Amino acid sequence: MLKFFSIILFQTVLLAFVTAQSKVTGRFNFTRIQLEYGNRSIAAAKDSSEQTFAYQTLQVGALIPVWSKVTGAENATNLGFFLNPMLQLSKADISLVQQSRLLISAGAGVGGYAGFGNKHLLLAQIRPQWNEDEFTISNPAMRFSSVFIYSYRWSPKLLTQAGITYTFQFGEGLALPLLGARYQFTCGSRLSVLLPMQLSYRQPLSKQWSLVLLMRPNGGFNRFENRNYFAGTDASIAVHRLRSLQTGLAGIYKAKNNLRLQAGIYLITKQRITFTEDGNRDGVTYYRADTHPTILIQAGIIWLPAFNNIRNAFKTSKNGEEEDADELFPGF
Repeated sequence: MLKFFSIILFQTVLLAFVTAQSKVTGRFNFTRIQLEYGNRSIAAAKDSSEQTFAYQTLQVGALIPVWSKVTGAENATNLGFFLNPMLQLSKADISLVQQSRLLISAGAGVGGYAGFGNKHLLLAQIRPQWNEDEFTISNPAMRFSSVFIYSYRWSPKLLTQAGITYTFQFGEGLALPLLGARYQFTCGSRLSVLLPMQLSYRQPLSKQWSLVLLMRPNGGFNRFENRNYFAGTDASIAVHRLRSLQTGLAGIYKAKNNLRLQAGIYLITKQRITFTEDGNRDGVTYYRADTHPTILIQAGIIWLPAFNNIRNAFKTSKNGEEEDADELFPGF
């Protein structure tokens, strides 16, 4: 338990130092701190078991630049490193286990970037992570997720992306290719696609307000203490896997002091909850249920301290609209 909390604490302390010394980060400062709450309403299994599932989630995360170097002027080269810590607490109400269970996920991502002029950008990250519940947290198991993305800007309006990721967003560890593009329309709206991780359309309504249509996978996994919940096994630990598709609308308000307030409502479809053998993706399945669609309500705050963002190293548009970290680096 102390293994990952000490890492998260270290990165939090480092965040405070970096924010206070923001000049150190040079021109590629995309410091971002985000707090988000989500409530996924009760979903009933489609089978005859009459089991129900509901989740409430609180997540805090950050992108923290710790070092950067800029060389040249007109066609500047930008190099740097960043941290990406996160902590997620989920209260899972699962009728199958007849009690609420606290699911705990934590990660300590370390990444780097290289920008060459305003056309080429490389982003890479590896994240050790721990996905446990309130009982298995005393003896956590470490896993790794990673991502590599190359972005090329063809014009001020068009950007394309390609890469590879190893992710748990689909309820299991999967190595997947990434392919995407982003187009900025004359009216200021943006269409962003990075398959299979995200599809979004952003429409500005004013200088402060914008709307975002979003579709993305929403899932994960946690080791789960088994107290004789599943017939035919006496294993002390199972793995809780969640896979679903999130589609909906969010509103974003740009407040003062570099704050962003956002709230959204989403339809959750193709949701599957599975309990499997620990340590083996292809192991024994103890329980599996596809559920009826349900509703997810999310609200969050994003703070961009010492705002001097990614546009300085990788120009986005003639109107100076800042890059969105979720579009360059979604789901990671």
